[in-house]
Amino acid sequence: MTLHVKLDKIIDLTKWQKLQDSLSLVTKMAIITTDYKGVPVTQHSQCQSFCQAIRKDAALSEYCQKCDARGGLEAVRLNRPYIYLCHFHIIDIAIPIIVNNQYIGAIMAGQVKLRDNP
Repeated sequence: MTLHVKLDKIIDLTKWQKLQDSLSLVTKMAIITTDYKGVPVTQHSQCQSFCQAIRKDAALSEYCQKCDARGGLEAVRLNRPYIYLCHFHIIDIAIPIIVNNQYIGAIMAGQVKLRDNP
């Protein structure tokens, strides 16, 4: 029987947060790291104001967490990063974190909104 590995046991989350913040600044995308259930293990880096407001609402933030979980699981299923639309039609990317063939979390990036055609 395999025990589930936790992200904080293999990654120094304090150092990772600093790197995540830097990556977010360079790419101009919001980034957050989640566990395998979609629960954040880092603070959001460069979270867009719309998404900040949604995530502050207890009822609506559950949708964000479910989208993150679904995106991460789909990335694992495909064994590659997965690009998808969240429930508000904003583009996100899930990059799975796999250790010893075990899915332990994901790096979520994006919060990109495409312009509507004029």
